[in-house]
Amino acid sequence: MNEITIARTNVNFDRLNEDLSQIAGYEGASLNSDGVVIYLADGTDSTPFRDAIIAHRESDISVRQAEKDALRSEIATLKQRVGNIDSLTALLQLDAVKLVYKTLELNDLLWETHDDQQR
Repeated sequence: MNEITIARTNVNFDRLNEDLSQIAGYEGASLNSDGVVIYLADGTDSTPFRDAIIAHRESDISVRQAEKDALRSEIATLKQRVGNIDSLTALLQLDAVKLVYKTLELNDLLWETHDDQQR
């Protein structure tokens, strides 16, 4: 395995990792104070990885980040519609159930992200 450091620290690591994982030979990446460290299979040309890191826009979000944002938005809307949990109509009870379900979905995504970062 080869390790290459590219001096760039202003990145959206989730999105960058997602992009780099699409290139053959990619084994992983990390960030440190010197920049992005990429781990490549032996014999892998680093050029496409360098190009991807240089072209990376930190404002782009990953698929997982987009899922989290969508869930947070749905949760906020449901919270607003449900309001006071002690005085729910039948229709609002369904919204309350959806709210719990969406909150659990978001929690699962957050824990997946946490678990991925621990590896």
